[in-house]
Amino acid sequence: MYFLKNNKGITLIALAITIIVMIILAGVTIKTMNGTAGILRRSNIIVDESVVKSSKEQAESLSREYIEKYYSERYSKGNKEYSNAKEYLADILKNGESRGSFWIKTDGSQKIYTYRGEHDTNPIAKGSIESDGFIDWDD
Repeated sequence: MYFLKNNKGITLIALAITIIVMIILAGVTIKTMNGTAGILRRSNIIVDESVVKSSKEQAESLSREYIEKYYSERYSKGNKEYSNAKEYLADILKNGESRGSFWIKTDGSQKIYTYRGEHDTNPIAKGSIESDGFIDWDD
């Protein structure tokens, strides 16, 4: 009887409770990481927003460069006359142009699009070119 009273090992009940607590903690951690509002999902959303913002900044930078050229060339390019910066920018970018890691293109009129690459078919961002050549982005 002395041996049973002085047993200092872990009982089966203590081990079961420990395992149950660990399973609960693992479940909470997995839900926090992968749930609909999980850390991984939120980080992907932030990365996507960053890519969109970067593509818009690159398009605006390119637009500003062409606006400067438009005004310095006195509203013309070669033999072609343009009535406003919008028309000039739309014509220049109708075949697209690479800027950073993005491809920036117009539909030949007032719409401007940014893509991840030249052959990408899904635009990252869309906007309209204003008459002064600046871009009004669709949100």
